[in-house]
Amino acid sequence: MNNTNKYFDMLKSPSKKAKPFTRWWWYGAAVDKREIKRELNYISEAGLGGVELQVLYPLNADDKNKKIENYSYYSPEFFEMINYTISECEKLGLEFDMTLSSSWPYGGPFVSSEMAPDRLIPYQFDIYGPANYTQDFTGLWVGEIERAILGKIKKGKLIPNTIKDITNDIEKTWIYSWPYGYKIENFEVGPGDWRLTIMVKSKYKQRVGAPARDMEGYVIDHCRLDCTNYYLENIGDAFVNNVDRNKVRSFFCDSIELGGNNWTKDLPSEFKKRRGYDIHEYLPALWSQIGDITEHIRYDYYKTMSELTIENFFQRLTDWSNENDCLSRIQAHGTWGDILKVYGSADIPEGETFGEGDCYEVNTIHRRLASSAGNIYNKDIISNESFTWLRMPRFLVNLEMIKLAADAIFLDGINHIINHGYSYSPKEAGEPGQVFYASSLISHTNTWWEYYPEVVDYIHKVTEYLQKGKNYSEVGLYSPQNDIWAKTPMSELHMSKKIEDHIGKETINLIFKELTS
Repeated sequence: MNNTNKYFDMLKSPSKKAKPFTRWWWYGAAVDKREIKRELNYISEAGLGGVELQVLYPLNADDKNKKIENYSYYSPEFFEMINYTISECEKLGLEFDMTLSSSWPYGGPFVSSEMAPDRLIPYQFDIYGPANYTQDFTGLWVGEIERAILGKIKKGKLIPNTIKDITNDIEKTWIYSWPYGYKIENFEVGPGDWRLTIMVKSKYKQRVGAPARDMEGYVIDHCRLDCTNYYLENIGDAFVNNVDRNKVRSFFCDSIELGGNNWTKDLPSEFKKRRGYDIHEYLPALWSQIGDITEHIRYDYYKTMSELTIENFFQRLTDWSNENDCLSRIQAHGTWGDILKVYGSADIPEGETFGEGDCYEVNTIHRRLASSAGNIYNKDIISNESFTWLRMPRFLVNLEMIKLAADAIFLDGINHIINHGYSYSPKEAGEPGQVFYASSLISHTNTWWEYYPEVVDYIHKVTEYLQKGKNYSEVGLYSPQNDIWAKTPMSELHMSKKIEDHIGKETINLIFKELTS
């Protein structure tokens, strides 16, 4: 009875820590103090506990009369607006989180092509020997050769003991003094069926998606410590040196969306050090079959990539945040790495929900893995980017849907809600105001905003109960991660998606229904 009264008393006055937050988008940093204050007051009056600021692409051009001005990212005027925002948050009792980039993934104009993620692309040529093989590869790809491997094939598979490195036999072609392409001439090939595999590092690399003006540029290689440190020096250190870091709760890293990233320049040396053999000798196994050792090679490859990205990016981001007396908040979904360890490297692991999440089913991809990692690694808060694309078009989203979607999030073990979200929308923008393309419209511009505090109050109380309680699980599932690594060809591997596919949505939901029936 005493415990029951304790919980009732707790829910009468839930803690500030349990209040839901909202992501807050500034478009091109075209903001002014009057509107910042107005919107923070709306956010506070609704009962929200904090904002996570993301600065994205501009929606408007600067006009000649300076009525609208997109402040340059990290300019003195930009930091004036950031510091004003932080001070207003403090006055209103709001927490302040910062996305440590403009748009995502992390990157910018100061990141060179050499520091961007590598993408290795295999090109295969079948050769029927005996032959003096000649082939001009010029124009077939744009990039540099990592390795050229020749091996005999039987029933479509490479025979391991016939594989040899012939990279030095590939020559450059020239137009006068300009290197133009590659060729091989009169290369002697023995009798039988052979396959030449040429692994090419593509010249074309990923750039930041829809960033603020003057923040266009390459994203960083998340496997390299030098790239992470360089980014933190240019973006992280510059931020904390221009604001009151004691008033920033956490730095945020959005989902890992690195298109085609499957290589890093340090992989060969790190692979040799960690796995004990040369990956170059077995590169074809990452793409085709070379007998019984194929899965072993692929497992070692992904394990090494996983270790590099956890040590050199995720853990480093948390360490840097802690060095600056802040927390890290990280969405791990999208990475190829050991997904539980990646989530576990954050102070606050964060899941995500998008789509019609008001009809409950277990969300392994974005939520269950985040909450599992939070429990395994003893994290007090497990947050969730919530209500993204709850309905399309946006005006269909209502408060009942938001409440039901929050319940589904809680059932997956999440104990903190981050709205997705709130767009900076001055009066002159009209109705429905400025809108982020992927969000639900949870802001002062929505017609039901005056009733939204009732939903906030409900979420606040449930969150308080979950944060103060102890998680209990009757069933644990082994992750099929090692099998996924072993069976997947070299790729941009979305581990959390593959885990759900491997186990099966039906199986996961059946287990949940059996436990709750």
